[in-house]
Amino acid sequence: MTKKIFIVDDHQIMIDGLEKIINEIDDVEIVGIACNGKEAVDKVPIIRPDLVLMDLDMPILNGLEASRILLKEVSHLKIVILTMHGERSIVERMMKLGIYGYLIKNADKEELKLGIARVLKGKKYFQTEAIEGFVRSTESKATLEMGQLSVLSDREVEILSLIAKGKTSTEISEELHISSRTVETHRKNIHQKLDIRNIAGLVRFAIQVGLVQ
Repeated sequence: MTKKIFIVDDHQIMIDGLEKIINEIDDVEIVGIACNGKEAVDKVPIIRPDLVLMDLDMPILNGLEASRILLKEVSHLKIVILTMHGERSIVERMMKLGIYGYLIKNADKEELKLGIARVLKGKKYFQTEAIEGFVRSTESKATLEMGQLSVLSDREVEILSLIAKGKTSTEISEELHISSRTVETHRKNIHQKLDIRNIAGLVRFAIQVGLVQ
């Protein structure tokens, strides 16, 4: 019986490459594509694929939050994370969440095929490089990250957490009952204090320090 795969990634070149590789696998078909976590959360429960290939760094709703929602809504869903990040904190968090696989985007196509095949058979698959990154990570790195977090005010930590959950400035202002201009000022301060220049970096940092539960 043909197995159904759903791809979630915000880079078209990545999607094109995955489509080409997956189309080489027998008895497997791509049944849907989403370019952000929110779109995946909307489509996957309707399509009910056998496996979801999920990126982590995406706009609107990141892969971690999208996976958390989908695993609650769709029973027995198999999610394989396909990302650039192999940091211990991220791998550990995704393992605890209940994902079936974790692949780094530098994996060759044969390893990707192997991972997909094993997960579709009900077995978990974690790329060696991801596990090695998990083992190599040290407490000193975690200490450094927590030290960075301490430079933020309580309000900035609160806003960082909401940013990591995919909230827009307007949504944050409504939730915290402050003006959008105030939110933007806090966002600017967060970027400067952490020396992180983009949203993807803030999301990654928030995951690493445990702000996204």
